Amino acid sequence: MKKISMLLLGLTAPFFFAQQAGDLVNVEQKLDLTPQGVVDFIANSLGEQNAPDFVSYLNGFNVGLKGYKITYYTKNEKNVLVKATGLLMYPNVNFKLSTVVSDHGTTDSRDNVPSNFKGALTAGFVVELSYALNGYILMAPDYVGMGTGDGVHPYVDYATEAGATIDFVKAANKVLAQQGIKRYDEYFLAGYSQGAHAAMSTLKMLNVSNPGNLKFKYAYMGDGPYDFSGVTLNKGVLEKDFYPFTSFLANVLHTCNNTGFKTYNTSISEVISPEYLDKYNYHVVQDNGGLLWGPVIWRNLFTQSFVNDVTNNPNNNLRRCMKPKDVYDWYNKTPMTLGHSTVDLAIPPENTSKTIDVQRGYYAWWDLNKYKLDSFYWGPLGQCH
Repeated sequence: MKKISMLLLGLTAPFFFAQQAGDLVNVEQKLDLTPQGVVDFIANSLGEQNAPDFVSYLNGFNVGLKGYKITYYTKNEKNVLVKATGLLMYPNVNFKLSTVVSDHGTTDSRDNVPSNFKGALTAGFVVELSYALNGYILMAPDYVGMGTGDGVHPYVDYATEAGATIDFVKAANKVLAQQGIKRYDEYFLAGYSQGAHAAMSTLKMLNVSNPGNLKFKYAYMGDGPYDFSGVTLNKGVLEKDFYPFTSFLANVLHTCNNTGFKTYNTSISEVISPEYLDKYNYHVVQDNGGLLWGPVIWRNLFTQSFVNDVTNNPNNNLRRCMKPKDVYDWYNKTPMTLGHSTVDLAIPPENTSKTIDVQRGYYAWWDLNKYKLDSFYWGPLGQCH
């Protein structure tokens, strides 16, 4: 009988102990700073983000910080369980804290992510740091294929952005519970650019399925490509010649090719022009990152046959791949504000106006809750520099 029991336990153990999305893999403490330690950290660790205005603002807080790099499980673009990373950070105080979940924008390297205290260009990690200094618990996922996570990042991908965010909240909550951190049961959501798409993806996925009952009290997003296959592709790219971020297009193309939407028959040279084939292989295929390696005339990146097909064929595989990444068209009940630049060469502002109009349209005409979905435009300052 004992042998039979042991046999049954051996057969069933894998089912009981199988890893699930949101499970912790590893927790590494990366910060435990006094207020003076925070000042030193700001002075020595921000790199290119160490601009005088940022430093002056960040040094205005007199608070210590704790920070942890969390490795956890989530699903990749092929629905396979993989390891991903993110940053949990909070002020070292003795009172209850609310939580901000922050989705970062496009970075130029898998290493320039929150868990490494880095970001792209000059804003980067300053945003995440300011949330914690202002008295919030910060949860910032790196996304699938970023940081020291498994695989290659599936760029602007609804399912993995949302999954990585939601699963990171689960994992970070376990760490906070183990540490006995005092908390309010309220979450805020924020994101900019790709991070805005990731934040909207998160809200959309929670609207479809939310077994953990995660709810956000408010969401703020800026310059997001919510209508990815429509406004972003058509107005942002196809209807004009000049597009300064063709590396974005290259990463989208690579993700689509990896997820079954092949844009070529035997070789990527059928799609990428000979002039940029080596750069495409280095920056994208070999995962070396980089935002500004492509031409400003987007058609020069691609072969003429591909340009003709993506422009004129509504069933082009790139178009078909981008459609499931749209996150504007659903019944959103989370109060939110969408900000956008009026002149944005990467992501047209019509993304925001269309999203607000469509999402308000799900409400009955008499339901004033529709106006909890709001937007504003901050002028020409945006992703155009």
